[in-house]
Amino acid sequence: MSRQGRDQNQREPLPPRELAGELAVLRPLRAVDRKKSVQWRNDPEIRDNVLGYRFPVTEEMEANWVQAVLKDQSRTRLILAIEDRIDGMLVGFVYLNNIDWFARNAELGILIGERSRHGKGLGKDALALVTDYAFETLNLNKLYLRVVAFNRRALRLYRSFGFIEEGIQREQTFSGGRCHNVVLMGLLRREFKRGPMHRSGAFRPRRHVCRRPRVG
Repeated sequence: MSRQGRDQNQREPLPPRELAGELAVLRPLRAVDRKKSVQWRNDPEIRDNVLGYRFPVTEEMEANWVQAVLKDQSRTRLILAIEDRIDGMLVGFVYLNNIDWFARNAELGILIGERSRHGKGLGKDALALVTDYAFETLNLNKLYLRVVAFNRRALRLYRSFGFIEEGIQREQTFSGGRCHNVVLMGLLRREFKRGPMHRSGAFRPRRHVCRRPRVG
């Protein structure tokens, strides 16, 4: 492998300086984000909708998590903050976890934690941005995810983007005094490229800025 090829492998996945859509902006995590995210992690409804950590999270625990993300050099995960483009408010996060560069796949996750911004289209815009980035910049072939069956809003969103149900984990999670199924979904690069939202331009960010630091 050439030196250029080795350098490329070592650099990926560098987070974008900015990914901007019509409504949302994705940016790298900042230490100050923990002040908002710790509230979301301790909100039972938000936590259960995204299959989050089930135990109380302290500010110190959240600060340690943010620092671990900022220092992570494994190149196997990418976590970006979601801001509302109107006023720059932090409203959530998107995740690419367990990135497998050999199989070219990753686990996708999205959280809109700011309740006042629910139903504003920010999750849809953020999903379009991160999906485009995963396939067109990181050159992944598949994104997969898990959705609790009662989260109908999330299921509708993922289906509208072309995600296919690949299986059911029966009674996999517990919430509200009962067990619930978890739906497994996946989206292939070729499905993304031929899907109706991609053809209509809905998958394309309005402005895509991805600057890499200069190498030696």
